[in-house]
Amino acid sequence: MKKILFLDDDPMRHMKFRDTMARNEWDVDVRYVWGVVDAIAAMKKERFDLACFDHDLSVEDQMCDPDGTTREPNGTYLAQRMIEELTITMPTKVLVHSYNAPGARSMIAILETAGVEVHWKPFAL
Repeated sequence: MKKILFLDDDPMRHMKFRDTMARNEWDVDVRYVWGVVDAIAAMKKERFDLACFDHDLSVEDQMCDPDGTTREPNGTYLAQRMIEELTITMPTKVLVHSYNAPGARSMIAILETAGVEVHWKPFAL
């Protein structure tokens, strides 16, 4: 069974992705998360074959560096934390589904330098 991590803060995107998964007969287990904190926690607990990440995330999902510095909760920050934290298990592949082109390119550049296979395909509703 393939494991997928889906990160987005938009309820419509969650619903659309759930509908897509329900219509297919793929043998997948999808973990749905709404913010960077939950995505990092999930990657610390288990290995995912595919991670689907948005870039622009809700400001309610505040992130703090170990030194207490508050950071903007977005996909670029997530990508940086993924390569810095040794306790995170990298997904086999990452799909960046953000329409924010500069943000998506930033995530891709960071993850590619870490050797992660990463693709960009904006998520259409």
